[in-house]
Amino acid sequence: MSCDFVSCCFRINVPIEKCRTIGNWVGAFVAALILHYILLILGIPSDLLLVVVATGKVVQWALNSKADDGYNNVIQAEAGVTSFAENGSSSNDHNSDVSTTPHTNQNAGGSTSTILMMEESTGPSLVADPYDTSTSSLSQQQGDSHHNSPMTTPILPRPSAQQQRYYFLDNLKIFLTALVLTHHVSCAFGACGSAGWYLGVGDDDNDAVTAFSEALKIFTLMNQGYFMTLFFLISGFFTASSYDRKGKSSAMFLQDKVKRLLVPAVVCSYTANPLALLLSQWSRDQSLFYFPHAGACWYLYWLYIFCFAYTTLADEKAVQIPSVTSAANGQDNVIAEEQGVRDDDFNQQQSSASLSSPVEEHVAAADASSSQLFQFPSTTTRMVKYGLLFCGFYMLIVAILTGVHTFYGMPIFIGSFVNDIVMFTAGITAKQYGVFDRSIAEQLDVSLTCFRSIVAIEIAAMIIVGIFLMWSPIWYLVLGLVAGPYCVDMNLALLQIFQVTADSVSSLSRKLAKAAYTVYLIHPLIIVCVTAVYIEAYNALDGIQIEFDDDSPVSPTNIGNRDMAMGWVTVNILSRFICWPLAMCISRIPSLQGFL
Repeated sequence: MSCDFVSCCFRINVPIEKCRTIGNWVGAFVAALILHYILLILGIPSDLLLVVVATGKVVQWALNSKADDGYNNVIQAEAGVTSFAENGSSSNDHNSDVSTTPHTNQNAGGSTSTILMMEESTGPSLVADPYDTSTSSLSQQQGDSHHNSPMTTPILPRPSAQQQRYYFLDNLKIFLTALVLTHHVSCAFGACGSAGWYLGVGDDDNDAVTAFSEALKIFTLMNQGYFMTLFFLISGFFTASSYDRKGKSSAMFLQDKVKRLLVPAVVCSYTANPLALLLSQWSRDQSLFYFPHAGACWYLYWLYIFCFAYTTLADEKAVQIPSVTSAANGQDNVIAEEQGVRDDDFNQQQSSASLSSPVEEHVAAADASSSQLFQFPSTTTRMVKYGLLFCGFYMLIVAILTGVHTFYGMPIFIGSFVNDIVMFTAGITAKQYGVFDRSIAEQLDVSLTCFRSIVAIEIAAMIIVGIFLMWSPIWYLVLGLVAGPYCVDMNLALLQIFQVTADSVSSLSRKLAKAAYTVYLIHPLIIVCVTAVYIEAYNALDGIQIEFDDDSPVSPTNIGNRDMAMGWVTVNILSRFICWPLAMCISRIPSLQGFL
């Protein structure tokens, strides 16, 4: 039996057992929704509960890590004593014992540990063979070392000449991080209303509305429709390989996610975010109070929830592309690079070669099966099913159910929640079927010109709705239906553009990609600092004083289009010049590199 609802998301048949798991997650959402309303009645922000629960997870992780470190120290000490006592023994006998007694990790469901042990015991040739595209054939190399035993041949899926990252995704991540920074600077200049940011000028609920602030509203509306969902898509793409790399062990995978996601989020929720709030209160001459909150780190908390959900739904026996792994006694994928391995160079260099080795035959079978099992969604399916239905209608229902602008820290508007789930799933599917290993344009059922024309029409529709229907009675209904297809196609358009134009790396882009995560963490505090300095400088130099009401962090003072535009440009430039270099320095700190 299968679940049709999940099948249309994952594009695979899902066993009834997994449907029960999905039912449990739906029940968890309903329970969270009820608790959300209870917290609203009590006047407690729901993101505070999210921070508290995540804090407990971090404390538990820290205690486990400390216990593991103590255990490892004991093991290493015992190993050192044993090594000293056996110093005179023959190393050849030892190597022979290791090579004939492979150590497998049965809990992981595969033989990743076996492969790693064989790499240590059988010599360097087995490590490099699967990726060697030189004139010597793979079959000849494999024949030189235990070719009759599959347990001694580390066969990797989809070999490539060079293991490298999907550079266009790195560059897209840099672009999105810069866009988030610009988005929040726009919020500081009236684009997000009276309660949309820590500190700002141009409250749209008063007389501070200018043509420039209205333009910023359209800009942030367009961003909100897609940019965070694209973050979730990229994260979903790397989640699948990260889970496989941990031997499909939920415990190991989630421990790593606690370290990389929850620890930075919790630290910022107790330090940088409250400090930004305190700075805003000081700048507005308000009474100071400390309040930990999620802020922009809501994305990290929800990404952890999505990763946890993935571990409950991922199944080794789910329908997958027949790969080298499944052909070689179910051995797990061994992925050396966290961001993925491209097989373009391998395919180009091996296209004219005969499939003389088992590795090459399985790669060819995987490529053929990939095209048979997965068909890229047609334009109609993409716009109607995923756009209008999932990202439009279902998102509108969630917005009505939650009844507020945030749901456990996540902004509830166009391009959120349901859209995030759909795009996270799309990223997993893209990794599973190698969608980004081929040209996105060639997988479309329409010409690239036609596709871009559709995207242009959707952009125009969003602008028209934003200008003429904003806050009208039918605002949410029309915007929700228009924003759904816009979200799906805008994400796909950016992926296609970056795949063609930005699939390269330089020393600068490598540094920016490494620092992007840290920029995301620290940018709210930096923007608030720069905005506060700008307000103080403006009050000192200009005749008009920027004043604040007691109940709003955004000033109702109208400073005019010119000053608003100059302030927006100034804060944008200064924030970038501070955020990126500072993030590069922070990410180089040795003790923080495991977290950032």
